[in-house]
Parts: sequence; C-alpha cells; structure tokens
Amino acid sequence: MSLLETIQADSIVALKSKKGKESKTLRMLLAAIKNEEISKRPEALTEEDVMSVIKREVKKLVDAVKDFIAGGRTDLSDQYQEEAEILKKYLPAELSEDAIREIVKQKVASSEDKNFGKIMKEVVAEVKGQADGGTISRIVKEELEQKRTPSTI
Repeated sequence: MSLLETIQADSIVALKSKKGKESKTLRMLLAAIKNEEISKRPEALTEEDVMSVIKREVKKLVDAVKDFIAGGRTDLSDQYQEEAEILKKYLPAELSEDAIREIVKQKVASSEDKNFGKIMKEVVAEVKGQADGGTISRIVKEELEQKRTPSTI
C-alpha cells in the first residue's frame, strides 16, 4: 500500500470513527497532495512527492505554532501542534543528532575541499528527509569549524 493510499484509508477511518481533528487534518493533507498532483500534471506523483508535501505541511504547522506561542495564543498553538503530530506519523523516523553528526564527520573527512555547500548536498542526499535542514546545517558548520581550527591540546 502506497503512502497516499494509507493516508486516504486513515482519513476514511477517522471520518467513520468521528475523530474530528484527525479527519480535518488528513483532509487538509489530501487537499495539499491533490494540489501538488494538479501542478505536476501530466506526470504522476511519486512517493517522494507525497513525502515532500507532508513535510511542507508539517513545517507550516510547526511555524504557526511558534508564531502563536510568540503571540501568546496557547490555545491555537496547542491545536496546531496536535495537527502536526498527526501528520508526523506519516514521515520516516528522524535521525538523532549523534547519527547526523557521524554522517557529517564521514563526509567532511572524505571531502578534499571543505566546501559547505558540497558537504550539505551530500549529507541531505544521504539522510533523505530524516533530518531537519537547519540541524544539518548547524552540525556541518560546527564540524567544518573544528577542521579549520585544529585543537592545540
């Protein structure tokens, strides 16, 4: 069963079992997927396309949570946080920061030139959406900085 089929089936189950918040969230996601499908016509959507739509929607919700917290609207931030958690079930498990750091260390060690962009591209391709770009960027910067300034111990 593809990811899209799983989401559609879960949406039907949520609707039948009267889970309002889950049903609403999944319908919103299915609408976003449908919009992506329309924009990519005549090509069919791939699993990666569906995954990128889910990531984009989760990012929107998480950004909204941050904005609502900054604005003092904890009621809305809680609602959007719950919606983000519902969608995160369809994403692959995220790598730990230690696992990302190990991948970055390998890429930095194997790279002849310590080019930030090149290393970022290689790491992002390897983790395939299992890590946040900001986290990867921070770790790459830290590792490159350590390579440039050798310790004097």
